Formats: sequence, C-alpha cells, structure tokens
Amino acid sequence: MNHRTLASSLALALGLSALGCSVDEVPEGLRRTPPGDGPTVRFDLYHKPLPDIPLPNDSATWPDPTSRTGLRVNASIVAPTEIEATARKKFDSLEGWGTYAPITIAFDKKPGQAGAAIDLANVVKRHQGDDYELADDAVYVVNLDTGVPAIVDVGDGAFQYIIREKGKYWRNDTRKLEENLMWDTADETVDPETGKRDPNRVTADGTPIYKPEWDTDFDGVLDRPNLLNQDACPSQVDVQLGNVSEVERDKCIADQLLTWYERETDTLILRPLVPLEEKTRYAVVVTDRLVDAEGRPVRSPFDFVYHPSQEDGIAKLKAHLSNKDLASYYGDIGGTGLKHVAFAWTFTTQPVVEDLREIRDGLYGKGPLAKLSSSFPAEANIARAAGLIDLEAMADGAEEDPNWKEDPKCVDKVARPNIVEMDKVKATLKALANQGFGFEGPTLDSLLESFNAIDHIAVGTFKSPFFIEGGPKGRDPNASFDIDFATGDGYVGSDDVQFMITIPKETAEHKQPFPVAYYGHGYTSSDLEQLGFAGWLASQGIASVGMNATFHGLELGDVELKLAKGLFSSACEAPFASALLAGRARDLDGDGVPNSGGDYWTSYLFHTRDVVRQSAVDLLQMFRVFKSFDGKRLSKQDFDADGEPNLAGDFDGNGVPDIGGPDGKYYAWGQSLGGILAPFVAALDPKVTAAAPTSGSGGLLDVGARTFQGGAFEGIYLRNFGPLIVGVPAKEFYDAGKQDQTSCSEDQVSLRFNVIDVNNSREVEINCVDKKLFSKGGTAFVYNGGNGELRCARMDSDGRFRIGMPSSLGDRLEIQLYDQPDVVDSYDGDTGCHPTVDTEHRVAVIDEWGKGLIESGAPDPTGNSSKPVCSAEGGCTKFQNQYFAAGSKLRAIAEGFGHIRQTPSLRRFMSLASNIIDPGDPINYAPYYGLKPMTDWNGDVQPPTAVLNIVTVGDMNVPLNSGIALGRAAGAVPFLRPDALERYPAYADYVTPDALYSALGGKTPSRVLVEKHVMEGINRLERNAPADLTSCMPNEVPVTANDMVCHPACTDEDTSKCLSGQTCVSGRCVKKPIPEATCAQYLYNVDVLDEGIAGYGEAHASEPLRLARIAMPATASTIDDVWAPRLDGEPFGKDDGAWSADKRVLGQLMAYVQPTGVHGFDPSDPCLNWNTGQYMINLIGRFFATDGADVYYLSHPETHECLARSVGNGSCSFVNIPE
Repeated sequence: MNHRTLASSLALALGLSALGCSVDEVPEGLRRTPPGDGPTVRFDLYHKPLPDIPLPNDSATWPDPTSRTGLRVNASIVAPTEIEATARKKFDSLEGWGTYAPITIAFDKKPGQAGAAIDLANVVKRHQGDDYELADDAVYVVNLDTGVPAIVDVGDGAFQYIIREKGKYWRNDTRKLEENLMWDTADETVDPETGKRDPNRVTADGTPIYKPEWDTDFDGVLDRPNLLNQDACPSQVDVQLGNVSEVERDKCIADQLLTWYERETDTLILRPLVPLEEKTRYAVVVTDRLVDAEGRPVRSPFDFVYHPSQEDGIAKLKAHLSNKDLASYYGDIGGTGLKHVAFAWTFTTQPVVEDLREIRDGLYGKGPLAKLSSSFPAEANIARAAGLIDLEAMADGAEEDPNWKEDPKCVDKVARPNIVEMDKVKATLKALANQGFGFEGPTLDSLLESFNAIDHIAVGTFKSPFFIEGGPKGRDPNASFDIDFATGDGYVGSDDVQFMITIPKETAEHKQPFPVAYYGHGYTSSDLEQLGFAGWLASQGIASVGMNATFHGLELGDVELKLAKGLFSSACEAPFASALLAGRARDLDGDGVPNSGGDYWTSYLFHTRDVVRQSAVDLLQMFRVFKSFDGKRLSKQDFDADGEPNLAGDFDGNGVPDIGGPDGKYYAWGQSLGGILAPFVAALDPKVTAAAPTSGSGGLLDVGARTFQGGAFEGIYLRNFGPLIVGVPAKEFYDAGKQDQTSCSEDQVSLRFNVIDVNNSREVEINCVDKKLFSKGGTAFVYNGGNGELRCARMDSDGRFRIGMPSSLGDRLEIQLYDQPDVVDSYDGDTGCHPTVDTEHRVAVIDEWGKGLIESGAPDPTGNSSKPVCSAEGGCTKFQNQYFAAGSKLRAIAEGFGHIRQTPSLRRFMSLASNIIDPGDPINYAPYYGLKPMTDWNGDVQPPTAVLNIVTVGDMNVPLNSGIALGRAAGAVPFLRPDALERYPAYADYVTPDALYSALGGKTPSRVLVEKHVMEGINRLERNAPADLTSCMPNEVPVTANDMVCHPACTDEDTSKCLSGQTCVSGRCVKKPIPEATCAQYLYNVDVLDEGIAGYGEAHASEPLRLARIAMPATASTIDDVWAPRLDGEPFGKDDGAWSADKRVLGQLMAYVQPTGVHGFDPSDPCLNWNTGQYMINLIGRFFATDGADVYYLSHPETHECLARSVGNGSCSFVNIPE
C-alpha cells in the first residue's frame, strides 16, 4: 500500500542536499555539535507516512533561476489520491514557504524516556506570560537580512483552536465530546466502566500500551490527552459517567490544551505573531536554552549544528548573533555568535503580496503584465433598466411592444433608461425585501426610510482579467492561477463582473460625483446585500457599490425568482430585474441551479487561495473603471435617450459623472467574505483612503481551524475527513419518521457515504446488512481498489462505525464486515488493519450498490432527457445528478484525504496548507495600510490608508481571533510592554504606550483580550458569567403607552402582531426573558460602546480598549503622538480636548452585537434600545466621510451615542435623511 502524504514528497530533495561534501573532504564547519545526550532534533527522511524534518526548510527546495527567490519547493507528485497528487504538483510551483505558516521542530527522546522530549515548563517560562519578551527565548526565527528575530507565539494565546460546536462533525464521530480538531484530548488509558486509569494500559513510567480494543478513534495509537498536565482535567469518561459537567471539563481542557507542542510526535510548534517578510531568508535558531526535564540541551542530528547544505545561511546567522548592536534582542547570548546555538536551519519565504501588486501594475500599464491595461480597458457597461420584457425573454426572441414607452408604467422611465429612481422603485423593493428576504416590521420601515437618501440605482458589468484556469464557467475544483509573474506568460481569461451602485440624492453639502464605498457581501451572498446599508451611507453623501465576488451571485428559489421578476416587470423595470439577478455562480451539481460560492472555501487549497485573489483582482479593476469617470471621456452608451453617448459614469445623464473620477475618493468595507476582501484593495489601491473590514480575517487557516460557517466547514473538513463510510441503525430513520431516506428494514444497518455535496453534507445509502450479525459488535474494513489503501474501525452492537477513506472519484471500494470486534493487529491504516481471525467471521462483503430509492423507470427530474434515469430492477441511488444502479460496482462518489480528527496527520496537513494559502491571505496585506511602504504602479510610495478593523465579539463563523490578528498585523493591537520600546526598536509599532498600559492595569491590549477570553470567544465555556444570572435583560426600547410599533398590543390567545422573538406580557408584545443558562454564557464586553444602554447586564471592561493610532510608523520619540487618537479619546471622557480627527487612523473595534456572540451586524433595528446596526453604519459612514480620520467615539467620547439614534430622535448632525 502507498501511504505517502504531501510532506513525504520532500524526501528526494533532502536526500540530495544532504550530500554536502565528498568522502575525502574534511569539513571544518562553523560550529560542531557539542557532546551531550539531550533530545535530538529529528531529521528523518524515511519516516512513514511522511518525512519528519523541521519545516519550513530550504533543504526541501531545489534551485530554479526562473523563480523570483531562486528556488522552488520540491514535491513528488506520487500520492494515494488525485486530490493530493494535484496539490503536490502545484506545491512544486511555490517559490518558497509561507510568511504566516506554523514552524515545527520534532525531537527524538533518549531511549526509555517517558513524557515529553523537552522540558515544557521551561518553554512556558521563556515564551509565555511575558508579553513576547525576546531576551530569554529558547527558540528564535531570525531575519537573515536584518538580524532581527521575528516575534513568535508559543502558546501565549494569540492563536485559538477551541471550537464552538463540538458535535458538528458528522455521524459516529468518536471525538464528539472534544473541543478542538487537531490534538487529541481523550484519554484512552481510562477504563470506560470506572473512569479511572486502567493500570493494564500503561507501563510503570506511564507510557501507554497499545491494544486494538482500547483504541477508540481507530488511529493505531493509545491516546493520552495533549495537555500541559495530562492528568489535570477530568476525562471524557467522567462526563459520560456523570462525574463532572461537560462545561467544567471543557474549561479545564481549554486552559491546559497544548497548541504549541504535540506530545504524540514530540513536535514544538511556533507561530509568527505578525507575518514574516516575503522573499526573505530566515534562520530558525534552537538555542541551548531548550532543554529536557533533566536540563540537557537539545542536540543537532549532524556533526555540526546545522545541515551542511545551509552553511552560507548559518554564516550570516553567526554574524548577526555576533553583532553587539543586536544583542538586546537575544539577551545573554547576544554577541556570542553560534556558541549557544544547539541547532539551526534556514528557510526562504515566497512572494505573497508581490503577485497581486504585479497584476495591479499591469492593469495600469506597467510591469510584466502591462498588456492587461489594453486588453481590459477601464470601461463599464450599464444595463438597461426600463422595459416590460426581461433580458432572458429577449434572448429567447421576445420583443418589446413598439409602443412600450407610452405605457403608463413606463413613461416616466424612458428619459433615463439605465437607472431606477429609488422613489419610484421603493414599493417594489419593500415587497421584495418582505416576501423574498423576510424583512418585516420596524426593521423594514427603517430600511425603507434610509432609501430616502438614495436618488437612483444602476446595475452594470465590467470586464476583468480572469486568471483561474478553465475560465469563469469552469468547474474544475483544482483550477488555480497559472501565470508566471516574472514574465507575464500564462493563462489570462476574461469575465464579466456584475456590480450594483446606489447614488445619493444631492444636497447643499453633497454633490456628484460622489465618493464611493465598496461593500463586500458575505459568503454565498451577492451584490444585492449592500442595500441593507447603502441608504445610511448615502445620508452622509457616499455612494455604495456591491460587486459579485468570484463564482457568486444571487441564489433564489423558483418562487422568489418569479416574485422578483414579477414585481419589477409590473413596474416597467423587467430588464433591471434581469441585470440585478445575474451572477457569476455556476451549477456545480448538475441540478440546473447555480451554486453561489459553492467551491469558494474548500480543501482544494490552490483553488481557494486563488478565488480569493481573483475577487481582489476584480475589485481593483472595478475601482480602476470608476477612476476613469473623469468628466471628459465619453462612454459608448446613451444614458438620457437623446441618441448621443454620454459621459462615462453619468448614469443619470445630467452632464456630471455620478461617482468617482481620477481624484475621487474610494472606500472599502464589507462583512464576512467582504471583510476578507476589503483589505486587499485597502493596501493596493492608493486612491482608497479608508476601509472598515468587518468580521473579516487575517490567517485563513485559523478560520479553517474553528469555523462553523455553513458551507465552509463542510467544504474544508468533509473532504479532509472523508469520504466517510458509516454504519447507521436503520431504526433511527424509522423512529425519526424519515424512513423514506433508507431502503433498509428496521432490523438492518444502513451503510452510507457521508460526503460533500457542493458545500453541504450529504448522506447516500450504499447497502443494507442485518444488524443481528453484530450483536457482540464487529469490525469493519474498507479497501480501496484504486490506490490500495485499507482502513478499519470497530462496530458497536447496533452496527455503528465510521471510516474515512482516502479516495479519488470513481475508486473501486469494498466493505468487509466481521462479526467480532477488534479482530485486527492494529487500527493504524498505514501499517495495520490486518484481520486476526479466519474469514468464517467475515459475515458481509459489500462491493456493489444495494437497492436504491429511485425506482426503475423514474423520469429525468431535470427534463433534459426523455429517457428514464434508472432502469435497474433494484432501483438506483442518486448523487449530484448521477444514478448508481443496484448491483453495479461500488465506487467512491467523492474524493478526500481520509484524515482522522485529532491526529498528527490532520495537524500536519493544516500546517502545510498555510504555505499554500498565504498569498491569498489578507494578513499579509495589513502591514501595508500604514506601517510598511507600498509603492504604486509608478514606483511612488502610496499614502497610508485609514482602516477601522471591526471584529464582532464571539464570532465563530469567521473566528474572531483571526479578525484580531488582522488588526494586530496592522499595528492596531499592541502586544509589547512599554519598556520593550528601547530594547526592541524594530518593533516600536507593536509597543503599548505607557499611558494606555497603565490605564489597563499594567497589561497590554493583547493580554487583556487573552485573559478576558475575548480572543477565545466561546460562549458555552461561561468564562465571564454575571454574578447574578437573573440580571440579564433583553435589549429593547421601553414599553410606553403610545408605542404600538415595537410593542404591539396582544393577548395570550393572539400574538399574531408580535415581532420575531416576542411574547405577550400584560397585553403587550415584549422580548422573551433571558434564561439563566443563556445569561451564564454572556461574553465579555471589552470596548463597551453602548456604555450600559443595551441593558444586557454582561461583564464589561471598566477601561474599554477602543484601540486606535495614526496610520504611520511609530518610533521611540513619536509613540505617544502616534497613539493620540486613543490617548486623547479616553473612553467616558469629555468631547472637549478629545481626538482632533485630523489624521488617518488605524483602529481596532471589538463590537459587542449579541452577548453570546454573533457574526457581523444587521441593518438598523429601531426597536433596540441600543441600535447596534444604526450605530455601526453611521460610525463607518463618518469614518469614510472624513477620509478615515474621525473615529467618532474617540473624537466625541461624551456624545457618540447619537450614532445609534434615528433621524429626528437625537441622531448625529451629519446623518441626514430627506423626508
């Protein structure tokens, strides 16, 4: 069997590079490995299933003069599955390693040594709790250009892995009680009957003894929890026996979890706290401060303290470690050269920001991709809006009535045929918002009120270069960029990208051309989403534009689609409906319906990297188009029906472009996916003056480690774990009234695939077996005839089991079931899964599809064929418009890696994946807002971009720790103490100013976020429960006698007028009381913007963070000036003397939207006493309108509450909604 994985492909390169000198040479070297018997750095090329070497590593690359770094990663393409083989082939193209990827070092213990190979308490002492003090670190990651060590996190809380919903990972999950995906926290040495350690399962020194019957996750290892103190927490058995509550155990596990050391493989894991430099060589330095429990330093596996092929890099390292000017970074080993180096190796980072910068330059006619400028001119095509016939009908040959312009519904639309006037379409939008999207009551009324600030809407398209192989209609999930950024050669296609733009009404203060704010929609959504906020931005004179991200578009059901078209057609806006509903989504499952964003977040890593980058390219091109609206250039369109072309951008034909221009102002924000995309244009476009990414991310693999976002976690983990083959007692379906989902009888076991279906999970029944065969349990084996892989698992007495099978599409599969449990030598799929009993105990062999739910003779539901879809006597089984006949050979219907949850193989996969994703990760662009110089296409340094990075507390869709990381990389979340400023001048941008440090009680903002568990953000852990669990109250306006809008009249029998979430109390509709169990889960409010008005009763900061600084680098002499926005804008202070709002700001806002946590914020809801949606959009609008200078709660700490008030009810003076 071939059990190689991605990392095993590095072996050839390492083997060749190890030949550092010939046999008759006597190497002198830079420092020989000193004598000793401490743990040895593992450098095993032949370890199975993958080589075990420190990573990333230049030894695993090969020289390539065509690479921009002079090298490429060396990866074999031999792999057990097509999905992995394709990834390896593309991995070969990487020009170096990731800038934000984990750094790992494994160690070999002394024979007979129990416990961890290194002294974990020593690592804790040196790397945790000291706010990233460098001077006593045990391991350094040194920039070989500057000699300055990168700051790395080794378990100090910046990176979080605890998941919100533990049991979400599909049927028969053996680790459903555990709260992370990477490291095992179950204890298999515990007796499941007593909850106590079974002495038969461990040796005298505590080393586990493996037997298959004790293996509960079927990984071939008897697991002990990966905790700092392995005996500190109750076991999973204690929960099952009722000895301890699940919450109590989970808290302990979360506090003790080793995210920085993997005991099973003795691997130390480092994470760069901010991204490393691109195209830069680094040295990882393991010092003699890293010791084992007996104080013995770790040792090199070679004669020297480095691999012989890396001597030139280590020579540079020696020079830096000898430089006394750098000694403060290294403490007492500074200036001593290699004397205290136990082992070192080098690695080179790949280009990450440069790729998109080259594309941007090409759009403006510069660099290797300069041809993009002429191939994709800055032109927009504005769709026709007026008419009675939609565009689809026209394409089918229908024609407008010659007299349509005289129709009463149309006469007032003929003069400006390319726009929809808001005042005339508002009733249509109201009906659509209510009937199609569920808006109702006061929220709908508030939305419609905001529309009063909008004059008109236009929908258009522009052509954008499309770099993903196969083009915009391609369906290959592996497709990615295929272009040489050094030469410009490669695939460049074209796509028509849709956008919708809302133009404000002109006022005395705000005139055309208006500044324009991009709003990025969420995952699987569309450009229509911007309408929820566009009116409020328009009230401050800002146009809004939504753009369909790559492979996205409005996804409506047949009923909603007919409704939308009918509503607009009846208003003589049928073509507008067609343009509005057009998108970039493709049909990925053959059912005839486009799947918006169906393959955006997946385990196809290069594809995922590049759909993000393609969306960024489209955004850059869209702003380029808007900049071309210079008031001089004519478009090719007639916007005022006079038969002559109008000015480009003059959608309403009044002689002035509606928006933009070369000197116009541009802003970017969005939520979720939109919050991920906004940072790209904020860093790369010099005309973008301000951005407010909301619920976005820095560190996309950190999103993958925790997200429970529907569609995303399936796309990532169901392919990582699957395809899953599970056994389910068919009676479960009958008991649930779902017997139509199985062909099995109640006394049988349903054998099923659990697979990814576009971006959803799907179960597909394979066959049935009698449950009575397994009254004592059983053993299941799955053999893949396509690649020789074999996996096995225990069956319980009801026939339940779960096996993840490494598979390619169409692989022949065979399931063998034995009537006794644990009849294997080991459950290790790489070396074991060999039956230990005769075949007489093999009671079932399934290599064919069983009876199907689709009957023979069934018609084609798509109508594409007149022939029946199934002709098999036993029926057929359907998956993604494919039909598998009963009796036909069983084949894999989906592909996947077959990893097991909480195993080293999954952790390694995710670590390597980060190297692939990094060029498409916003984290790498955040430093260019204001800390690092970004040059434009002419080579001039761009002005800084103001950014308010908004994270919603408790967000687990896009986990908030990754959003905080984005702010940290931008310099808005300081993590160093004030005294670090003198010793570490290179990190002045991350130093906490002394006044803020003191105000926070001698803590850095980063430390506050960690210690108050804001970074963790898991409500079920009840970290900050209020002392009085009856004190939590709903956020709603008070009941008054005259308010029948937010608190309608009701009776106990008739609550029909109550709003969602309300109940009837004393004849009025009010929100339901907060249960004590919910109150206990309230998260900590660290920014406290509502200052108690919401009335939640949550625990909150007495000194809110409300972090903000000027968008410029800091130095020792300027740090207080740089942090003036926060220092002058002291929370709860007076407006007089607060932040002057005269410079662009970098800020981090921890928005407390829902006490138990939520993803993003909704549009305004006037029935909330603290109207979060109103506050947030007005805050963002003010930030944009002042070019990112005015963070209003800092310039007006006394009166900023006006942002949450409705117009005419105490709203801020700059928010103006016409009657």
